[in-house]
Amino acid sequence: MNRAYLYFLRAFLRPHLWAFPTLVMLGVASAAVEGIGVAILVPLISYLFRSPDVAVVFPLLGRANDIWPTANHTTVLLSFLFGILLLFASKAVIQYLYSFVALIISKKIVLDLRASLFDRLLRADYQFVSSSSSGRMFNIVQGETWLAGEFVVAVAKGIVSLFSITAFCVILFLLSPRLTVVSLAGLTLIGVVTIVLTRRVRRRAAVAKETSAELSSRLIESLEALKVIRLFSREKREYRSFVNIAARDRVASVDVEKAAAIIGPITEVLFAPLLLVIVAYSWSMGIPAGTLVAFLVLLYRLQPHVRMLNHVRVELSRALPTLDHIRDVLQKPEEPSGSRAFNGLARSIRFENVSFTYVGSDTAAICDASFEIVKDRLTAFVGSSGSGKSTVAALLCRFFDPTRGTMSVDEVDVRSIRLTDWRERIAFAGQDAELLGDTILDVISYGAEDWDRDSVQDAARAAQVHEFVAHLPDGLDTPVRRRGHRFSVGQRQRIAIARALRKNSEILILDEATSALDAALQTAIEASINELRGKRTIVVIAHRLSTIQSADHVIVLHQGRVIEQGSPRELLSDKDSSFYHMWKLEHAGASR
Repeated sequence: MNRAYLYFLRAFLRPHLWAFPTLVMLGVASAAVEGIGVAILVPLISYLFRSPDVAVVFPLLGRANDIWPTANHTTVLLSFLFGILLLFASKAVIQYLYSFVALIISKKIVLDLRASLFDRLLRADYQFVSSSSSGRMFNIVQGETWLAGEFVVAVAKGIVSLFSITAFCVILFLLSPRLTVVSLAGLTLIGVVTIVLTRRVRRRAAVAKETSAELSSRLIESLEALKVIRLFSREKREYRSFVNIAARDRVASVDVEKAAAIIGPITEVLFAPLLLVIVAYSWSMGIPAGTLVAFLVLLYRLQPHVRMLNHVRVELSRALPTLDHIRDVLQKPEEPSGSRAFNGLARSIRFENVSFTYVGSDTAAICDASFEIVKDRLTAFVGSSGSGKSTVAALLCRFFDPTRGTMSVDEVDVRSIRLTDWRERIAFAGQDAELLGDTILDVISYGAEDWDRDSVQDAARAAQVHEFVAHLPDGLDTPVRRRGHRFSVGQRQRIAIARALRKNSEILILDEATSALDAALQTAIEASINELRGKRTIVVIAHRLSTIQSADHVIVLHQGRVIEQGSPRELLSDKDSSFYHMWKLEHAGASR
């Protein structure tokens, strides 16, 4: 069995060990009831044809030949009809229970699978998550997991079909060994043909999965960029692009269905010559008519189980690409974490010859950088766009680890420190303010285990959130809506800063967190942050040099390299320094 099948069965059927055997047993019971009904047909045929060969196969039921000649014809037929009615009723009840249990198992496994995938995405290495399309991840979690639930039901159906086929083959062999050998030879040939056809289904299902993921990705990305699309009047182009992908997805889906649909008719076509061969062989060997009719009836009843087994093979082939994809995501490694406890920063954070390159890039974002961030001091990073400032912030948050070099905390490699301990002591606010929570109150208190409304209000005042919240009817209880899009960029940035201040962590990282604010608001927030100096280790990624006039230490980056560092006064005193030229350029622009 394919590794993806085995992985899935081990991982997601183990918690439901009671349910899967129950499903199989119900299926077997349904098949057994049908088998009893078929067994009743044998003495019925024996009775109608008076064939001793048929009766010998079932000696207990064969005694009907001794009883029925003297029994009332109507009584015998009514007895058979009543028995068949009971069997139909029993099978209907069992089939309902089977369908109910199958539904419960399928939906529970889909729930477990979605939860496991979401948990893995939350914990997976950030390089993988950040480089993955959100649309593709959505398609896996929401769109593909239902197929995995159907896979479990298909496996149960396959087991039941195998049991039924085996039981029928035993009865057929008891009835006529020679005809059974001929039939098995023909069924084997049909099986080889279906194997070839199901491989086509698997290949086409893999293509369909990719086009479906591409379609989901394009839809989500287009909705997220709707303002840009409208501002640049690209609606028609995006529409054509989406329709083109949707058309390819339709073609891929139709290809899968065509490949799957052809299997049934081909099986039927191959089954007809097999019946003719059996009849011809029976006639040439002089097999009694009663035996032949009973054999053909049993073979006819066997055919639905063979079709079901072929259908299961098709479903498994269709599910394999999805299961492979799901398994790949679930097996992605978690973020690397050390085991050493971290109780707080004692002296400093040091970067020693640190280099870092993003996956898929040939150029280092940070190259051979060495500097120190001292406890309870304000350290600022400046530089042109793309100089590596935000990468430094990402390394400090441990979204990534250095490609080369060492980032140490109090002379201990940060990679040996427990990741949860490290991040508990970091508060972060960036220019892209992602707001999580139902209300402003929820957003600001996010990440804080112990909080009260007063502390949230204090953080809101410090970040100048109260300036616009005071005009909202519900105040801090105002709904945020999807990702906070009801607020302006500047308002979202202020809420994000309030969230970072409310967390009250000993290390505060601000990555161009006030880039969308006007000078007055920025000055007010800077005053609140300056009140934390000497009490918190503050790291500021500056978009304007005016925001770091009071910094204790400034580090200038250019193309990923540290080219200057020192206090603002020291750097400004050197008229040849890059910092001085940036300062002069900024103030020249401001004076115009």
